[in-house]
Amino acid sequence: RSGQGIYCKRIQFAIQDLLDARKAGWARKVFGGVAKTKAEIKLEQERELNPHAYGGEVASGQVVISGQRPGYISARSGPL
Repeated sequence: RSGQGIYCKRIQFAIQDLLDARKAGWARKVFGGVAKTKAEIKLEQERELNPHAYGGEVASGQVVISGQRPGYISARSGPL
């Protein structure tokens, strides 16, 4: 196949994401999240708007370490 990659674009991007995560110490930023209450959304918006009003950097997303156990699993005691 002249002019085309060996793998489809979806596989190429998946490999690139994997290499980027390894390079960043397996930390990646995710923008999706869990459902929030209206109060949580309001607090988050206030936290983001205050630095933005003063010209500061606004952090978006959440940094997740790949392969790390979630807090609710780590909190359990004893074997599963």
